[in-house]
Amino acid sequence: MTDPSPDPLDTSPRPLEASLDHVVRGLGMPPGAVMEAVFSRWSALVGPTVATHARPASLRGDLLVVNVDDPAWGSELRYRSQDLLATIAQSVGPGSPSRIEVRVRPRVPRERDPRW
Repeated sequence: MTDPSPDPLDTSPRPLEASLDHVVRGLGMPPGAVMEAVFSRWSALVGPTVATHARPASLRGDLLVVNVDDPAWGSELRYRSQDLLATIAQSVGPGSPSRIEVRVRPRVPRERDPRW
């Protein structure tokens, strides 16, 4: 475990992860390992069906913001929020989010190239 407040006069080398964790904590963000777990393992944490319709947008402190593509999925995630948070906490451990904010952000279909 790294010291949360390293001695500013200590010039000895530190692992990059420890330095980054110190910086992100100063910005009010969770440790890098929590960010990595939530964003890179999202599908495994919530399941492939939910992951198809919901994506993590940001994680600041204990608040996880999730974008969904349809209002029905917004309702579903709000209803299941405590179960999702428990699953994330079990997988991620300390520093995991304790609140979810769900936002409906419909996916915009890509414009197709005109075919002449």
